[in-house]
Amino acid sequence: MSLLRKSALALVIPAAAASMVTGAGSAQAAPDLYGAIAVRTKGVGAAADYRTQKEADAAAMKACGDASLCTVMARFYNECGSVAERDIAWPLGTSPNYWAGTGPTAAKAHENAMRMAGLEPISIPGVWWVAKPAFVLDTICTSNAG
Repeated sequence: MSLLRKSALALVIPAAAASMVTGAGSAQAAPDLYGAIAVRTKGVGAAADYRTQKEADAAAMKACGDASLCTVMARFYNECGSVAERDIAWPLGTSPNYWAGTGPTAAKAHENAMRMAGLEPISIPGVWWVAKPAFVLDTICTSNAG
């Protein structure tokens, strides 16, 4: 190998190594962000922008109030979540029914939750009936949604 080639190779190798080292951290992807919505008969708790789904679930349960009565209904990451409710009346009381939807925007999550709730069911007088038509209980998004 000639002296000129050795010199050129001696300049190229350190330059290539330097560009690999300096460029290594510049293209990091944004971290995933998680959210959840928990519900109970008389409450709702929502949480977003957590590093794990487990953390988001725990925060939503805490925000819901009495964790022993709460259930996580919506789980999502890097998007929005929504929970719809419809109340059904029975001769001995009223019970809520919940449906969850997710989407890239709050509007799409809202739409998907209502779609999951479906059409209003046909009531059977004296057995059960719709006490309150379907409505969105809560919608929340992670900060990197849409």
